[in-house]
Amino acid sequence: MKLLGISIGVMGALMILSIGIDMLMGLTLPKAIINGINPFKVMDPVELFISIFFILLFFIDSIGTYIRNRKSKT
Repeated sequence: MKLLGISIGVMGALMILSIGIDMLMGLTLPKAIINGINPFKVMDPVELFISIFFILLFFIDSIGTYIRNRKSKT
């Protein structure tokens, strides 16, 4: 669970950095947020599938590790 929290925290920090840089370049906040989320909109279907696949693998591995640790404690 720590790994998941750290990953989400790093992603949030990088998104804030990206939005901040966009705002320094003169964009409004809504436009900066759209630019931060935009890479997922312009992906090819294959790239999107691979990204979703890797995210699913991460969650499956995290859940498997959690279940193994829980069983070993009992």
